[in-house]
Amino acid sequence: MIDDRKYRHVGYLAKTVSNLVNRRIQARVAEVEKIEGISARHGWVLGYLIRNKDKEIYQKDIEKEFDITKSTVTAILKNMEKNGHIERKFVEGDARLRQIVITEKGEMVHQIFFDNIMSVEDEINSLLTEEEIKEYARISKKLIQNINSKKV
Repeated sequence: MIDDRKYRHVGYLAKTVSNLVNRRIQARVAEVEKIEGISARHGWVLGYLIRNKDKEIYQKDIEKEFDITKSTVTAILKNMEKNGHIERKFVEGDARLRQIVITEKGEMVHQIFFDNIMSVEDEINSLLTEEEIKEYARISKKLIQNINSKKV
């Protein structure tokens, strides 16, 4: 029997939905991972690089965008570089900085990854009406903004 009390907790609901969506995405991406050597996190980073192709992107930008630690990003980038999805180029004037640049192979892999993600998004969206999608997005954005500004 389902305990309705737990469905009153927004944090519980958000985490449960997130876990379910991530599991569905991982299942779809599993086939791509075997072929292309990427994880879901790699796919998200590739997407970020594509969306910001006109900008210089550094490791700290990825850390901030995804709110993940320096060591985690370092491991992700090393793996992506090893697989030929990105290049890290030295920046003139600062030997410590390395610009992250997506490769042609990375762009191709991203497209495969993106197509799989959009398929999952379409599945999820088919479960809700257009009004419900808009309301969910509105409430989620409000929570994100307020939690990020520490009003909670």
